[in-house]
Amino acid sequence: MPASRRVVAGWRRLGAQHGVTICFVWAVAEATVWPVIPDIALFLLILATPRKTLNFLGATVAGTTLGGVITLLVAFAAPQFALHAVLAVPLVHEQSVPTVQAHLQDWSLPHAFLFQPWSGIPFKLWAVLAVAAGHQPLTIAPFFVVGRALRFAAVSLVAATLGRLLERRLPDLAVPLAILFGPAGVYTFYRIAIAG
Repeated sequence: MPASRRVVAGWRRLGAQHGVTICFVWAVAEATVWPVIPDIALFLLILATPRKTLNFLGATVAGTTLGGVITLLVAFAAPQFALHAVLAVPLVHEQSVPTVQAHLQDWSLPHAFLFQPWSGIPFKLWAVLAVAAGHQPLTIAPFFVVGRALRFAAVSLVAATLGRLLERRLPDLAVPLAILFGPAGVYTFYRIAIAG
């Protein structure tokens, strides 16, 4: 079996056997202390195993809900600690604080957390600053869950469509696509991480 077919077979096996757990744990971690959005795992796992789209989407939404509530409760119990901890996470930048504070001040809570997933500023910072602004954790939770779920659903739809279109061709295309787009993705990730 060629190397590319072995890679795709392993990728599909990983998705089938452990995809739900990976999506859930990644989403919990990202909503608390992990810097990389769960959309990456969600997209890649659905691309390889599109028939499990709803399972992966559900696990990601459940994980982000649990992780988000943990972040909100920590921010409520220990606001200074929470802010310090969030600002220490890679990809969370101090220069984003005034932007988030202004948005929370000028717009409604539902608007802020429906906008957050598309803002490029990590959820963790929005959550901590919303609690610091006097909002109750359980008041914030429904809005962040809906906002993030909409983004995850959009990612899932794109990945499932591509996964079904490429299902038979994926073993032939996976390695060339990784070689073609991988370095650009890694470069972009680190530019964002370093430059903010």
